[in-house]
Amino acid sequence: MSVLSLTLGSRSIDLAQVLDALRHYDRHNDLHLIVREMRVPRTLVAILAGLALGVAGAIMQAVTRNPLAEPGLLGINAGAALAVIIGAVAFHVVTPLAYVWFAFIGAGLAGIAVFIIGQAHSSGNNPVRLVLAGAGLSIMLTSITGIFILNAPTEVFDQFRHWASGSLERSGLEAAAVLAVAVSLGCAVALLIVSNLNILALGKDLGLALGASPRSTWLLA
Repeated sequence: MSVLSLTLGSRSIDLAQVLDALRHYDRHNDLHLIVREMRVPRTLVAILAGLALGVAGAIMQAVTRNPLAEPGLLGINAGAALAVIIGAVAFHVVTPLAYVWFAFIGAGLAGIAVFIIGQAHSSGNNPVRLVLAGAGLSIMLTSITGIFILNAPTEVFDQFRHWASGSLERSGLEAAAVLAVAVSLGCAVALLIVSNLNILALGKDLGLALGASPRSTWLLA
């Protein structure tokens, strides 16, 4: 599919020309420009985004012990969306790269908020409380995002709509590079906590007995 994405589009380019553009780039060649400046960055961003979503979903399922869990269930997606629309309205953010930073900040703050809310008492976090806290926070943040959207200028709404629908239209190599670094760091953290997540799947008490730290593991997750 990734290879096909480099050949298919409003203008079809055969595989030989794609390989030529990758190996012998000529900025004066229109086909090379299409491949290197448009299709390659979009394909890289799509691959990295899919990898990030897959890892995030696996971590959420491990944390909540729910095979149907995903980042949206814990308010992560809603936090990212709210941060992006605030950036577009208040700071006039228009580039995909800037969206990435605002989305990271919003998702991180939402995750921290869910973690704090989930600590209902001294016994620490509980997967059920995390899910309930995430669902409630997601509804609240989505409502606030809707208020911003309804009162935003048309051009801001269009920009947010493209971002929310997962459009790769304006993705460039710079955004792909930043995303690659972020995804690499995220995967590294996931590898560090995967053993603790497996232990905590047996239960918090047994996990503590086996040396896992539920609080630090859930916080990193």
